Amino acid sequence: MDILKRVFGLFLIFLIAFVFSACKSKVDTSWLIKYDGKVMPIGIFKYYLKESYNKAVDILTAAGAYSQESTNDSIAGKSFDSWIRDDAVNSCKDLIALESLFNSEGLSFNEMENSEMKANAENILATISQNLEKNYLSLEDVKRAYSECKAMYKKLFDHYYKKGGSKFVTDDALLEYYKQNYVSYSMVTVYPFVFSESSGVESGSNISLDQLNKTKSIAEDYVNQINAGEKTLSDVSNTINERSGKELGPPNVETVNLDSANVPENILIKLKALDVGKADYVQVDDFFVILYKLNINDSLPDLGKEDVRDDVLNCMKQNEFYDILAETKRNIRFEVNAEFLNSFVPKNIFKDS
Repeated sequence: MDILKRVFGLFLIFLIAFVFSACKSKVDTSWLIKYDGKVMPIGIFKYYLKESYNKAVDILTAAGAYSQESTNDSIAGKSFDSWIRDDAVNSCKDLIALESLFNSEGLSFNEMENSEMKANAENILATISQNLEKNYLSLEDVKRAYSECKAMYKKLFDHYYKKGGSKFVTDDALLEYYKQNYVSYSMVTVYPFVFSESSGVESGSNISLDQLNKTKSIAEDYVNQINAGEKTLSDVSNTINERSGKELGPPNVETVNLDSANVPENILIKLKALDVGKADYVQVDDFFVILYKLNINDSLPDLGKEDVRDDVLNCMKQNEFYDILAETKRNIRFEVNAEFLNSFVPKNIFKDS
């Protein structure tokens, strides 16, 4: 559920007055989504519409395909505007499902929590230069769409999986999960310019195919020497540091979750396949990375630290929790005002934001 994957990062919202295009007089503009005899405030949809717009721009920009002037942009087979509208509606449905589950579990917020959520929403609105009436977005909209969503997610998750919960996860189970899904490693980067005979050649600057192949051969030789026990990764690092004239220190030890790490995919694939105590290399852009896999038992987490335990628990149970929410969502009957929905043209609305 995309909304739940985004609530932990604060998106700064610079809203402008909403523009409605081709809104026929017969279209009922009093509602957008109905469910269980209730109506979702349009302001909440508008909040998510901006988030979805930002997300769409990021997707297309990463693919080198976004143009502010173009009207032909598409994502996953949908037009730019259709994808954004659908994504924003889906975010509204996710919020409704989250609220439904939260209430069915008998959970609520105390006065202090409500006060904190209100202050959080006020901080978001403080980033908006225009007044609320102009933006058609209320403090309550922001509080519900962002602050309450984030707080409900955490309280529900803890309600299930932390001590006393119906799905409580023991430390032993967390450690077993950690051993199976995390990897500990060190790495050294081999740049072509370090081994170039031409002074002044930098990585990414006029690297020839011959230089790239030579660097690849050097990386292979280092890997073979490490695996044969002739060199350590620190020996290789020292050699590279000496040649580059830089004091980079010994290789750092990294520990990452193989399913969610922000690491290039080819590195994760290589780490999965590597045996403990062995080295291999991968190419990343115009350089090569030598990887050395360490024993995960030497880098186990301190589950006595709440933040550390929460991180591992979230990685372990996040997808299961999303499945619970998805099932709740499937059991809710939604009605969407399609004509009113289609009157929102995100590329026109946010073109100057």
